[in-house]
Amino acid sequence: LVFILVLEGWNQMRPALMRLPAKPPAYQAVISDSVQQAEKPHALALPLLRGDDLRAVMHRYLASLRQIRLVNGYSPILPNRYLEECFRPFELLNTGTLSTAQADDLLRRGIGYLLFHEDLFNSSGLGFPGAPVLENLLNHPRLTCLASSQSVWTFKILQTQSFSKTPVSLAPLVFPAAPLECEDAPLLE
Repeated sequence: LVFILVLEGWNQMRPALMRLPAKPPAYQAVISDSVQQAEKPHALALPLLRGDDLRAVMHRYLASLRQIRLVNGYSPILPNRYLEECFRPFELLNTGTLSTAQADDLLRRGIGYLLFHEDLFNSSGLGFPGAPVLENLLNHPRLTCLASSQSVWTFKILQTQSFSKTPVSLAPLVFPAAPLECEDAPLLE
């Protein structure tokens, strides 16, 4: 009887191991470019999540491997200063929108790079997939793509607009990325 209970319990367990990614080349691009420019490697990771969101831990982990200082990160206790100075002013970056004032503000703060995590973006529950955001970032005149590896993209914020860009078009938006939850929906009769 004990053997049958152990066997039954073993079949219901699905232990999962998470393999942390190695040092992605997209993060190395920040280091290489900042060394060439003789500046400190400071970046902003996208999606820009609230600081108490556990999914922001991956940004911090990958940045710590390359010793890149991130503006955003994770803290179990969310300081109001982070919300007022980092999250709210740059929240529209989650849609791929970067105004000239925001780009100038990031450069004034010493932040010269954006790190776009496509896989985190699609699972972040923001309500839309990362492809349109990536398309906006690739077509932005103040951003240039330095590197991409797997699902991580590195963008450098330029001092002036680049007018020699050719437009990039990615797959059209068909389905939302966030799951539809119908627990609270009224039942059809």
